[in-house]
Amino acid sequence: MRSRRRLAASRFFVHLFTAPIAYFLTLQFIFPKYVALPAAFHSDMYSAAKFVADGSNFMTFLSWPRPLYFETLLLAGHLGFEGSLIFLTAILIVDLALAVTLLERFVLRHSIPWWIALGALLLAMTGPGFYAQPAFDVGYHVAFLFGLLGIYAWESRVPEHPIGALSATGLFFILSALANEGFIPALVVYGAVAAFRERHSRITAVALLALPLLAVAVSFADSRITHSPFVMLNAAKDYPYRIDLSLRSLLHCSLYYLSSLIDPAFLALLAACAAGLWLRRRLLAGAIVVVAGLSLYLPYILLPNHINELYQWAPMPVLMLLVPLAWSGPAERARSGLAANVAIAASLIFAILFQSTQYSDQKNWYRVVLDQNRSVMAGVHSIQPQIARSHAILVRGLSFITHPWAQNAEFLSRELGFSGEWTVVTEPGYPAIDTQPHARPLQGGRIDLRDYDLVIVFNGAGKLVDFSGPAAKR
Repeated sequence: MRSRRRLAASRFFVHLFTAPIAYFLTLQFIFPKYVALPAAFHSDMYSAAKFVADGSNFMTFLSWPRPLYFETLLLAGHLGFEGSLIFLTAILIVDLALAVTLLERFVLRHSIPWWIALGALLLAMTGPGFYAQPAFDVGYHVAFLFGLLGIYAWESRVPEHPIGALSATGLFFILSALANEGFIPALVVYGAVAAFRERHSRITAVALLALPLLAVAVSFADSRITHSPFVMLNAAKDYPYRIDLSLRSLLHCSLYYLSSLIDPAFLALLAACAAGLWLRRRLLAGAIVVVAGLSLYLPYILLPNHINELYQWAPMPVLMLLVPLAWSGPAERARSGLAANVAIAASLIFAILFQSTQYSDQKNWYRVVLDQNRSVMAGVHSIQPQIARSHAILVRGLSFITHPWAQNAEFLSRELGFSGEWTVVTEPGYPAIDTQPHARPLQGGRIDLRDYDLVIVFNGAGKLVDFSGPAAKR
């Protein structure tokens, strides 16, 4: 038993080493600069550092909806802004490595060659919406991690102690639900499959069926107790998280999300994988993977006012497992197996290259925003001594909406050693920043520069073009 566990741990670290390589290749060759870190492409990505700057602690978020999501952000925030982005991206990479490890140990029961694992990981990382995943959709990534840990807890159980394994599995499933509701459908699928395998023990089978439902109950109770904005059954018609169960809405949302997978490259890969699964007698396992993967769209097709290409990526960490499931291991007929492997390899390369050419407009928008915010952060750090000795700072020229002052100026003050007040001029055509404890918007009217120790001016690309005032001359 111990030797098997040591082997499983070593295989996990092999895949954990392979996943960052896939991520590096994705950044360098598939869509360079689109997902490069550390930089923010959304104001929420400053939240981790902001929570620490605000003095939040572990108890702060226990009464919030999705508490484990916010606790994770708080933990990441202690690493600083850039450190938080790297840490949160690491969770995503661990998710993918752990998914491959679970398939290898509990389904295939033999090692997956590293190049096959690399191909599957590249497929996931070039999938629809991945460019918006790193360090952003954190709640889903944390839910995915705890869901996989729950599956591992049951699959690696000691036969003599099923109650302990069921308890650990149930705990991890609940933690998954307290991070995000997104992974619950896959847990329901897993619970049904695990219960069928344990059908010889009615009590165990019923318990396995009940554990995902317990996670659903906890998620619902959490939303009721905390008045969650994410699960509102009677929300107004234009509310972003309004749940719509009408057939028309469900079909519209389903077609939107499924359309990201209905392209020649992915369909060719699916056909090649089906051939490989048939030759290796794994069609049933492949079907379960597809059902579990596509089920992850379910929470999103209920929200017609919150359609986003970001969520098209949701099933990819599961669907990528079709590649090693269909490719790895001997086939009954060697020649047919070799032909299927060649077809899978060719279609996988085609799918990766094809996906990398999609969503170019969205990717370019993210790249521009990343460059803007990277320039802003470089600019303020270049004049950190002048900022630290100031008491009142005026910021001008921020003609884009995702800069750090928009909602999260507190973390910037903490990072730069600034204890005064920011005043941010609202540029024409752009919204004012939120009023914050040490930051305020300034809209229109005459500006008296004598009120400020330092005036910082950026251009539309986020580059620092000028700084002046008494603090600049000391």
